[in-house]
Amino acid sequence: MNDERILVLNNHQIDKTRWDETIDKSYNGLIYAYSWYLDLVSPGWHGLVSEGYKAVMPLTWRKKFGFEYLFPPFFTQQLGVFSRQHLNSEHIKVFIEKIPARYKFIDINLNSENMFLPQGFKFTKNINCTLSLNKNYEEIHNGYSQNLTRNLKKANGQHQLQIVGMKEANALIKLFRENKGKKIKNLKDKEYEILSNLINEAIERKMCEVYYAYHENRLVAGAVFLKTRHRITFLFSAVNTEGKHFLAMPVIVDRYISMHQKRDLIFDFEGSNNPELARFYKSFGATENIYLKIKKNNLPLPFRLLKK
Repeated sequence: MNDERILVLNNHQIDKTRWDETIDKSYNGLIYAYSWYLDLVSPGWHGLVSEGYKAVMPLTWRKKFGFEYLFPPFFTQQLGVFSRQHLNSEHIKVFIEKIPARYKFIDINLNSENMFLPQGFKFTKNINCTLSLNKNYEEIHNGYSQNLTRNLKKANGQHQLQIVGMKEANALIKLFRENKGKKIKNLKDKEYEILSNLINEAIERKMCEVYYAYHENRLVAGAVFLKTRHRITFLFSAVNTEGKHFLAMPVIVDRYISMHQKRDLIFDFEGSNNPELARFYKSFGATENIYLKIKKNNLPLPFRLLKK
């Protein structure tokens, strides 16, 4: 893989069938990198493509004050370079150096297989938590923390939650907006519409499962799980005060894990840098994975100072 063989393609130039085949067959493929997903979170995205679509890198961009810049879209934890063959630091370097100079500000999250620190970039390390489901449920359950085990026993014995599979997530998004969403100011109607469209599209493609938790016929929690051939991504969840009291979220996750035991799947908790969330994810026996955020500011003055 050398520099001359990597093409910079605008959206209309990308063969999206071949692109999706590459993501599907990549050893590090993630659902965020499929063309249909990118179309929803970053309409008009561009791409770097190696010869024969052996490796690809999405460029999710916007334009502000006349300058084009790269950014990490909502609901898209990791992007970077995806490849059918194992990547080394030289491969990543070639792709990063091929990012066009017209993007005056670069802020992107690479994936956990892109552990390369390009010169001229600032970087931060982010935490993701994953769990292998390639074991029987008893083995997985033995990896749970004592506190989680006690909570599940209490919830299953006392609260009698009803976990139901659904074909939509509108009520779940509403539950989120009425609870935790009130504290998240950068999620507005546009972002919630994107989320709804993502879930609906994934359901249509049979790449999504949604579960609601009810207590005495009242919705108290729910979760959205995205599915690819080798990975389950815990995309979104919501819980109210009642659901927290009844320990609904641990029950949903545990139930989902039990349904997918003994499969060649990675359960991706999708985070977290938040210590409280990371502690919850690790209570299931999940391990930490690092992925990098890289930044470069080539904006002219005074815009460069403003972006700092």
